[in-house]
Amino acid sequence: MTQMQPTHIMASKLIGTRVVSANNESIGDINDVIVDRNGQAVAAVVGVGGFLGIGEKAVAIPFNALEFASREQASAMSNAGGGNNA
Repeated sequence: MTQMQPTHIMASKLIGTRVVSANNESIGDINDVIVDRNGQAVAAVVGVGGFLGIGEKAVAIPFNALEFASREQASAMSNAGGGNNA
């Protein structure tokens, strides 16, 4: 591999990404990514609930259930009343 493709995302860039529901309600932030032995992303570990990290619960969301949007797309979707950041 000599360069990243436009469809590729670095796992380090996912950490801290806000996850929102289809109703634009904040679910939490991505704390980690689970990969299988072949290097395929299996799930995103999202910290949900709690306050300032206290009482936060880690929930694994299947990676194929996530939809990704650029900052511009997420902003436009938020202004339109729906959408996901991740």
